[in-house]
Amino acid sequence: MSWAFLAYKDRLIQYLERVIQDLITLGGRIALLIGELEEQGRVEPLLSLAAAREAADAAPEGADTQSSVTSGTFQ
Repeated sequence: MSWAFLAYKDRLIQYLERVIQDLITLGGRIALLIGELEEQGRVEPLLSLAAAREAADAAPEGADTQSSVTSGTFQ
């Protein structure tokens, strides 16, 4: 393996370790915020937006995923 690849791999591992540590540190706060959103009835619209984005990213060019997700016909 080349030195450049090994250096890149080490940087990637360090980055992933930082992300995991941040999730561990912030997990409780994230859970509280999600609980607040659920109490306010705001989770469903956010899930719909996330599903629409995921469908758009996964769909072939030109597919109309937004309307199928928001209309509830997305499978």
